[in-house]
Amino acid sequence: MDTKKERQAVPPYIPYKTFRTLIESLRATSIPARIDRSVFPSMSGGMQTNVFAGLKYLGLIDDKHVPQDGLGRLVAADGEAWRETLRKVFDAAYAPVFQDGLTLSNATSQQLCERLTNLGASGGTVRKCVLFLTAMAKDAGMEVSPHLGKRPKRGNAEPRAYVRRAKKAKGPEPQQEPKPASEGASLWSKVLLDKFPEFNPGWSAEVQSQWFASFARLMNMAEGKEK
Repeated sequence: MDTKKERQAVPPYIPYKTFRTLIESLRATSIPARIDRSVFPSMSGGMQTNVFAGLKYLGLIDDKHVPQDGLGRLVAADGEAWRETLRKVFDAAYAPVFQDGLTLSNATSQQLCERLTNLGASGGTVRKCVLFLTAMAKDAGMEVSPHLGKRPKRGNAEPRAYVRRAKKAKGPEPQQEPKPASEGASLWSKVLLDKFPEFNPGWSAEVQSQWFASFARLMNMAEGKEK
């Protein structure tokens, strides 16, 4: 397998509940010959794509969406057997994350974010990857670091209290002077004129008369002559 493609494979970032629901659905029915979009038609197209990518990363389907043995073992497992099987899937899938002394029990949120970023995750996807990873580990009965529940702060973020004090010291924003009434009336007149239908010489005499009367009325309103 191409090493470059492995590095670019992003770990699952779908809601873990969606993953469990999929397993339960297959358990209640059967595992099809291929996991395609018809297996869960009520799911949005974008979510289906993310589910496929997640199942592939976990080694549960191959490039052609054909179910692998691991998926069959998960669907068939229950109770302690489920946790044991899930742990094996977890350890195999997240081996690139937990190495060089980093383990699930001692990792921090910042360390996980850095490792997941190296695997291709970016932006808000990184946080979603962490949420799926920790939820899967807990479901498998694994020991999870107490530091994983802490969201890393942005390095350039200013404390809110400091921002409030700075705004207070700066004083209120200067108020803009109101526009002259004539300028507002002129703009209002232009809007009305733009919406008024153009005169058509082909109209009947009665319609032309009504148009002239309406136009005069409009001009009076624009100039403030009619109350």
